[in-house]
Amino acid sequence: MKIKRKFVVAILFICTSFFSSIDAQNVDVMPNNEITIDLGLGITQYTRHMDNCAAYKQFRSNVSIPSNKKFGDKMQTSVNIMYIRNINKKFGVGLQAGIGFLKTDDFSDKKTYGKIAKIKEHNIYLMPTFRTYWYNTNNIGVYSRVSVGLAWACYDEEDTNGNDNLIFACGNESSVKFAFQASAIGFEWGGELARGFVEAGYGGQGILITGLKIRF
Repeated sequence: MKIKRKFVVAILFICTSFFSSIDAQNVDVMPNNEITIDLGLGITQYTRHMDNCAAYKQFRSNVSIPSNKKFGDKMQTSVNIMYIRNINKKFGVGLQAGIGFLKTDDFSDKKTYGKIAKIKEHNIYLMPTFRTYWYNTNNIGVYSRVSVGLAWACYDEEDTNGNDNLIFACGNESSVKFAFQASAIGFEWGGELARGFVEAGYGGQGILITGLKIRF
């Protein structure tokens, strides 16, 4: 996983370096405002809640589970809305809000216990954002974006097998966490009023983000 992550970061860095060497701001009219709605895939977890659970560690010591096997992530998505005020044809600043959902696989040992526990996570975040265009014309744009803020992270744990002798009492948890999104490369297409877009990056919003921009 670490090798794949380093590979993705390297590719994004190369793409960003390439476009940063281009000075193409040929857009005729740059609207002052834009509102985006998007869906993110592959969000970053704020903590490995179950990995720190005493019952989880006890279970791993009682059954033969490889030490590198993690409590699997089943679904990681986010829904976001963002406002950006364009300072000029290159730079824009704004604010984004969103919610991320994460549902894990059932924690289980099918041969001995069956399904044991599961955990759901959702994160509500608010982050100021900064965007810079590397390439911007009337129909397409290439940019990078960084957001930093706070998230209200909530974890809902459920013991799914009351008949076994394992009690998952890690407890539900909610706390304020540091939140971020670093989209190294973004590509948008369309006209002056509306544009579709995709972004590739890393953070609470997702590894891959796609949505619609309304500009006015």
